[in-house]
Amino acid sequence: MTTINRKKRVAKDFVLLEAFMLQKLAMFRLPFMMVDKIVNFKNGDRPKITSIKVVAANEPHFAGHFPGFPVMPGVLIAETFGQTSEYMNVILKFIDDYQAETGDDLEDLHDLKAAICSPEGVERVQRSNENLMGFLASQDLKFRGVVYPGDVLEITSEMFLVDGAGFNHFNVEARVGRKIVCSGRMSNWRQHTSGFGILEDKLSKEESN
Repeated sequence: MTTINRKKRVAKDFVLLEAFMLQKLAMFRLPFMMVDKIVNFKNGDRPKITSIKVVAANEPHFAGHFPGFPVMPGVLIAETFGQTSEYMNVILKFIDDYQAETGDDLEDLHDLKAAICSPEGVERVQRSNENLMGFLASQDLKFRGVVYPGDVLEITSEMFLVDGAGFNHFNVEARVGRKIVCSGRMSNWRQHTSGFGILEDKLSKEESN
Protein backbone atom coordinates (compact mmCIF):
# COMPACT_ATOMS: atom_id res chain seq x y z
CA MET A 1 0.00 0.00 0.00
CA THR A 2 1.36 3.40 -1.02
CA THR A 3 1.16 6.23 1.51
CA ILE A 4 0.63 9.70 0.09
CA ASN A 5 1.75 12.63 2.24
CA ARG A 6 -0.31 15.78 1.70
CA LYS A 7 0.47 19.23 3.01
CA LYS A 8 -1.95 20.62 5.54
CA ARG A 9 -4.40 23.07 4.03
CA VAL A 10 -3.53 26.69 4.84
CA ALA A 11 -6.50 28.81 5.97
CA LYS A 12 -7.08 32.27 4.51
CA ASP A 13 -6.41 33.88 7.88
CA PHE A 14 -3.19 31.91 8.45
CA VAL A 15 -0.31 33.96 9.87
CA LEU A 16 3.18 32.53 9.57
CA LEU A 17 4.85 35.10 11.83
CA GLU A 18 3.10 37.59 14.10
CA ALA A 19 4.59 40.95 15.10
CA PHE A 20 5.98 39.74 18.43
CA MET A 21 7.82 36.92 16.63
CA LEU A 22 9.19 39.26 13.98
CA GLN A 23 10.88 41.32 16.68
CA LYS A 24 12.63 38.17 17.90
CA LEU A 25 13.79 37.04 14.47
CA ALA A 26 15.31 40.19 12.96
CA MET A 27 16.92 43.44 14.03
CA PHE A 28 14.03 45.80 13.19
CA ARG A 29 12.45 47.54 16.18
CA LEU A 30 9.79 50.14 16.86
CA PRO A 31 9.37 52.89 15.79
CA PHE A 32 11.05 51.70 12.59
CA MET A 33 9.38 48.32 12.28
CA MET A 34 7.50 48.41 8.98
CA VAL A 35 6.05 44.87 8.87
CA ASP A 36 3.16 43.75 11.09
CA LYS A 37 2.98 40.08 10.07
CA ILE A 38 4.08 37.51 7.51
CA VAL A 39 1.08 35.73 6.00
CA ASN A 40 2.63 33.54 3.31
CA PHE A 41 5.93 32.07 2.17
CA LYS A 42 6.85 29.82 -0.72
CA ASN A 43 10.25 28.21 -1.15
CA GLY A 44 11.77 27.01 -4.41
CA ASP A 45 13.80 28.37 -7.30
CA ARG A 46 12.08 31.77 -6.88
CA PRO A 47 11.19 32.08 -3.18
CA LYS A 48 8.27 34.40 -2.45
CA ILE A 49 6.99 36.04 0.72
CA THR A 50 3.90 38.08 1.55
CA SER A 51 3.67 40.53 4.45
CA ILE A 52 1.06 42.94 5.82
CA LYS A 53 1.62 46.51 6.96
CA VAL A 54 -1.32 48.33 8.58
CA VAL A 55 -0.80 52.04 8.04
CA ALA A 56 -1.78 53.59 11.39
CA ALA A 57 -3.01 57.19 11.58
CA ASN A 58 -0.80 57.95 14.61
CA GLU A 59 2.52 57.12 12.93
CA PRO A 60 4.78 60.15 13.61
CA HIS A 61 5.75 60.94 10.00
CA PHE A 62 2.15 61.87 9.15
CA ALA A 63 2.47 65.05 11.23
CA GLY A 64 4.81 66.52 8.63
CA HIS A 65 3.98 64.49 5.52
CA PHE A 66 1.85 66.41 4.90
CA PRO A 67 0.02 68.70 7.38
CA GLY A 68 -3.68 68.48 6.55
CA PHE A 69 -3.09 65.83 3.87
CA PRO A 70 -1.28 62.82 5.41
CA VAL A 71 0.24 60.32 2.96
CA MET A 72 2.79 57.58 3.55
CA PRO A 73 6.26 58.63 2.30
CA GLY A 74 7.55 56.61 -0.61
CA VAL A 75 10.82 55.97 1.19
CA LEU A 76 8.90 54.12 3.92
CA ILE A 77 7.13 51.96 1.34
CA ALA A 78 10.60 51.12 0.03
CA GLU A 79 11.70 50.31 3.59
CA THR A 80 8.72 47.97 3.92
CA PHE A 81 9.95 46.16 0.79
CA GLY A 82 13.44 45.94 2.28
CA GLN A 83 12.28 44.58 5.62
CA THR A 84 9.94 42.05 4.00
CA SER A 85 12.78 40.84 1.78
CA GLU A 86 15.09 40.54 4.78
CA TYR A 87 12.54 38.37 6.59
CA MET A 88 12.64 36.11 3.53
CA ASN A 89 16.42 35.90 3.89
CA VAL A 90 16.03 35.00 7.56
CA ILE A 91 13.49 32.26 6.79
CA LEU A 92 15.57 30.79 3.96
CA LYS A 93 18.67 30.67 6.16
CA PHE A 94 16.66 29.03 8.93
CA ILE A 95 15.28 26.37 6.55
CA ASP A 96 18.78 25.57 5.26
CA ASP A 97 20.24 25.31 8.77
CA TYR A 98 17.28 23.25 10.02
CA GLN A 99 17.52 20.83 7.11
CA ALA A 100 21.26 20.41 7.57
CA GLU A 101 20.74 19.61 11.25
CA THR A 102 17.58 17.47 11.16
CA GLY A 103 17.12 16.33 7.57
CA ASP A 104 13.60 17.83 7.43
CA ASP A 105 12.80 20.28 4.61
CA LEU A 106 9.93 22.23 6.29
CA GLU A 107 7.87 22.42 3.09
CA ASP A 108 4.60 22.69 5.03
CA LEU A 109 3.91 26.19 6.40
CA HIS A 110 2.49 24.82 9.65
CA ASP A 111 5.68 22.81 10.24
CA LEU A 112 7.79 25.85 9.36
CA LYS A 113 5.88 28.03 11.83
CA ALA A 114 6.18 25.45 14.60
CA ALA A 115 9.93 25.06 14.02
CA ILE A 116 10.92 28.71 13.70
CA CYS A 117 8.67 29.90 16.55
CA SER A 118 9.92 27.28 19.00
CA PRO A 119 12.43 28.40 21.63
CA GLU A 120 15.09 26.39 19.81
CA GLY A 121 14.17 27.97 16.48
CA VAL A 122 14.30 31.50 17.85
CA GLU A 123 17.67 30.78 19.45
CA ARG A 124 19.00 29.39 16.17
CA VAL A 125 17.96 32.54 14.26
CA GLN A 126 19.28 34.91 16.92
CA ARG A 127 22.60 33.06 17.02
CA SER A 128 22.85 33.35 13.23
CA ASN A 129 22.05 37.09 13.35
CA GLU A 130 24.92 37.79 15.72
CA ASN A 131 27.41 37.55 12.83
CA LEU A 132 25.24 39.15 10.16
CA MET A 133 26.23 42.10 8.00
CA GLY A 134 24.10 43.56 5.22
CA PHE A 135 22.72 46.62 3.46
CA LEU A 136 20.22 47.69 0.81
CA ALA A 137 22.18 47.86 -2.42
CA SER A 138 19.77 49.35 -4.95
CA GLN A 139 16.14 49.92 -5.81
CA ASP A 140 14.18 50.65 -8.96
CA LEU A 141 10.60 51.38 -7.93
CA LYS A 142 7.61 52.89 -9.69
CA PHE A 143 4.97 54.56 -7.54
CA ARG A 144 1.46 54.16 -8.96
CA GLY A 145 -0.76 55.39 -6.14
CA VAL A 146 -0.99 57.12 -2.77
CA VAL A 147 -1.12 55.34 0.58
CA TYR A 148 -3.22 56.96 3.31
CA PRO A 149 -3.63 56.37 7.05
CA GLY A 150 -5.94 53.41 7.58
CA ASP A 151 -4.82 51.59 4.43
CA VAL A 152 -3.60 48.00 4.64
CA LEU A 153 -0.54 47.32 2.52
CA GLU A 154 -0.01 43.82 1.16
CA ILE A 155 3.64 43.42 0.26
CA THR A 156 5.05 40.66 -1.92
CA SER A 157 8.72 40.03 -2.58
CA GLU A 158 10.06 37.38 -4.93
CA MET A 159 13.75 36.53 -5.05
CA PHE A 160 14.63 35.94 -8.69
CA LEU A 161 18.42 35.97 -8.56
CA VAL A 162 21.40 35.57 -6.26
CA ASP A 163 24.38 36.78 -8.27
CA GLY A 164 28.00 35.76 -8.08
CA ALA A 165 28.88 38.67 -5.80
CA GLY A 166 26.32 37.59 -3.20
CA PHE A 167 23.65 40.19 -3.97
CA ASN A 168 20.01 39.09 -3.64
CA HIS A 169 17.61 40.51 -6.24
CA PHE A 170 13.86 40.81 -5.65
CA ASN A 171 10.71 41.66 -7.59
CA VAL A 172 8.53 43.63 -5.18
CA GLU A 173 4.94 44.85 -5.20
CA ALA A 174 2.67 46.70 -2.79
CA ARG A 175 -1.12 46.62 -3.03
CA VAL A 176 -3.97 48.31 -1.22
CA GLY A 177 -6.85 45.99 -1.94
CA ARG A 178 -6.61 45.20 -5.66
CA LYS A 179 -4.76 48.40 -6.51
CA ILE A 180 -1.01 48.28 -7.06
CA VAL A 181 0.49 51.36 -5.38
CA CYS A 182 4.15 50.54 -5.96
CA SER A 183 6.19 47.91 -7.79
CA GLY A 184 9.67 47.32 -9.09
CA ARG A 185 12.94 45.69 -8.14
CA MET A 186 15.43 45.96 -5.34
CA SER A 187 18.56 44.17 -4.19
CA ASN A 188 20.45 43.69 -0.98
CA TRP A 189 23.71 42.22 0.18
CA ARG A 190 24.13 40.17 3.33
CA GLN A 191 26.88 37.99 4.67
CA HIS A 192 27.48 35.93 7.78
CA THR A 193 30.92 36.73 9.09
CA SER A 194 33.07 36.26 12.16
CA GLY A 195 33.81 39.27 14.29
CA PHE A 196 33.49 42.56 12.44
CA GLY A 197 33.80 40.98 8.98
CA ILE A 198 34.94 43.55 6.44
CA LEU A 199 36.05 46.01 9.11
CA GLU A 200 38.09 43.31 10.80
CA ASP A 201 39.79 42.39 7.50
CA LYS A 202 40.54 46.06 6.81
CA LEU A 203 42.11 46.56 10.23
CA SER A 204 44.24 43.42 9.80
CA LYS A 205 45.59 44.68 6.48
CA GLU A 206 46.36 48.11 7.96
CA GLU A 207 48.22 46.53 10.89
CA SER A 208 50.27 44.30 8.55
CA ASN A 209 51.35 47.36 6.58
